[in-house]
Amino acid sequence: MKKNVFLSSLIKNNIFESGTPGAGIPGYFITSPTGQEQINLVGSGPYIETVYLSQTRDASGYQVIQEQVTNTVNVPNGVSVITFWGDADGTATITTAPNPYDGQRLTIFSQAGISALTLTANTGQTIYNPVVSLSGNTSVTYIYNLSATTWYRMQ
Repeated sequence: MKKNVFLSSLIKNNIFESGTPGAGIPGYFITSPTGQEQINLVGSGPYIETVYLSQTRDASGYQVIQEQVTNTVNVPNGVSVITFWGDADGTATITTAPNPYDGQRLTIFSQAGISALTLTANTGQTIYNPVVSLSGNTSVTYIYNLSATTWYRMQ
């Protein structure tokens, strides 16, 4: 299913959020998105780019942190990848985002390794099967289930 709309209209009219569709365009309201829906995005140039809804959903930001002896990170909303880089492994305390959306992913990667990793759930959230360390050049990914208010480990 392909929807020919402007990205600004999608954001302005909250097309992909649950509730009532944006005024004047009820035919573009997706009640149960799967991520396989295609969207045409129109930028400032003459080209139209077709992307999957999952690409726009998963295109949130990332945070790059130089690995220190001790790292403390409070994940802001909209960040889905945290990358620690450096030559020496260290310890890390990471607190999840305060207002994650349903299906949000959080990937933690370390170049040198994290010898002691403390993954802390934000207020009202739970983390199922938290890791306690990461070897060098490895990652772990969690996905958030809004109805269960729980981060589940995917890998």
